[in-house]
Amino acid sequence: MYVDRIRHKQPNGKIYTQYLLRTSRREGEKTIKTTILNITSWGNETCEAIAYAIKNRQSIAQLIAESSKRTSAANDSVSLNADLSYDNIRPVVLQGKPIGAD
Repeated sequence: MYVDRIRHKQPNGKIYTQYLLRTSRREGEKTIKTTILNITSWGNETCEAIAYAIKNRQSIAQLIAESSKRTSAANDSVSLNADLSYDNIRPVVLQGKPIGAD
């Protein structure tokens, strides 16, 4: 899963950026991209933050794990799953507006 940034340049010189939450897979020689959600309307900062979190999920998971070790005496029920599958990000997707593009 990743955030795909697509930049469209208009004839008048203005550049628009579109952010799409996508997955990709290989089928033989071809790479098949599947768009899960168009997150452009969430704003540039939010889209970039989501892209950063997905790209650096292992580092973020380590930081959270270290932080939870420090606070584990107060709360032993904290658990962390560093796997970022569709099921883990589903609540974010459900808040958005699916575009139905494959």
